[in-house]
Amino acid sequence: MNLDYIRGLAKKIKEIDPSLTALDHLKKRHAIIAYLDSFDGTHIADGCYFKTDEIICVLINPNLSEYDRNWVFAHEFGHFLLHTNLNIFFVEKYDKVLGKKLDIEADTFCAEFLLDDDIFIRYEGVPTEDIARIVGIPHKFVVMKYNNLCKVGLIDAM
Repeated sequence: MNLDYIRGLAKKIKEIDPSLTALDHLKKRHAIIAYLDSFDGTHIADGCYFKTDEIICVLINPNLSEYDRNWVFAHEFGHFLLHTNLNIFFVEKYDKVLGKKLDIEADTFCAEFLLDDDIFIRYEGVPTEDIARIVGIPHKFVVMKYNNLCKVGLIDAM
């Protein structure tokens, strides 16, 4: 999937109702949200998305802070939109390379969904670490957003 597609999708979703969170969007689409610790035979680091038949499910680690839940829901919402008919559990178990690619796409959606294109104008001169702390997301998503904006020519790389 290309960056322009993911950026366009995130923008379109945000335009529907800018006040809705990723969790709100998942609930509107009748996703089952469950909080589940890892147990024997599984490993749910922060969260996971999967679909079986017509059931959409997002599992979230219940030990996450509200801070972390926000971006994890955005990441899993990315899987829901970009990888609708894939069982991510299965993919990650049997094809690590494809699993990593799908996670990068979901991370890209997460960065685009959580951060507006004008983020670096609003926080001009503010280090990316501080922007991450101010907006309440991990630093890697701020860096990803910056790199995405450079790739599409909306800002100049430093």
